[in-house]
Amino acid sequence: MANSTLSPYEYMDDTSIDSDLLCSICREPCKEPYYTPCDHLFCRQCITNWGGSRPSCPNCRKSMARNALRPATRIVCQMINNLRVKCKQCGQQNLLRSDIDDHIHSICPKSIVPCSSVNIQCPWIGQRDQLAEHLVHCMFGFLTSTTDEFNVNSQNFKRKLEEIEGKCKQEEIILNGMIEDMNETIQTTAAVKNIDLSTLRSKLDDSKRDIQSNTKRLNTLEQQVKKMKTESEYVQHEIDHTDKQFEQHE
Repeated sequence: MANSTLSPYEYMDDTSIDSDLLCSICREPCKEPYYTPCDHLFCRQCITNWGGSRPSCPNCRKSMARNALRPATRIVCQMINNLRVKCKQCGQQNLLRSDIDDHIHSICPKSIVPCSSVNIQCPWIGQRDQLAEHLVHCMFGFLTSTTDEFNVNSQNFKRKLEEIEGKCKQEEIILNGMIEDMNETIQTTAAVKNIDLSTLRSKLDDSKRDIQSNTKRLNTLEQQVKKMKTESEYVQHEIDHTDKQFEQHE
């Protein structure tokens, strides 16, 4: 049995592999093993491609329908997954075949990987064991961290701005309610014949003071809103400036 030259792994001991686990088409241990109606085992892709032009079993030539294929039993799948393999990239041995994909994509030091700043178009690609050295000098990594920091600050400013604007609306509602109450008080008092002018003036003065106090609070909140907007615009300006620097380095 010869391992495929395209495969990133090879089997540790070809001679010890049960022949019943081999696909008769590719002559390797089955990948996604499927049974034909006549109980012959094949790789799913191999038998599907074969059945597309030759609707018969490659082993016994019995006719078959593609929808009659069925997955192999759990025991058969486990036997295949437990086969020991060697990574052809880094040379690590005795890996389970079921673990080889995770090894290649997440662990193998010789797998080709992009820079972690590929999302902002860092062009570097190389072996995983060279990535750490690249990141020490990667200008795109610095731009990524700077841009991320600006974005976080911008989001925080926007959140605070929304909170202050909400408080402003609440103060406006309270202020409008106080004005309505004052108008109702004036109308009710004016309808009474024996008006106590001193009491009325006192109530009016109290209402005016309350209105002035709430107006000051509202003005303060509006100033905070303007300040937050100015800071938010500054952060956005810094982000735009960073983006322009990044574009100049591309």
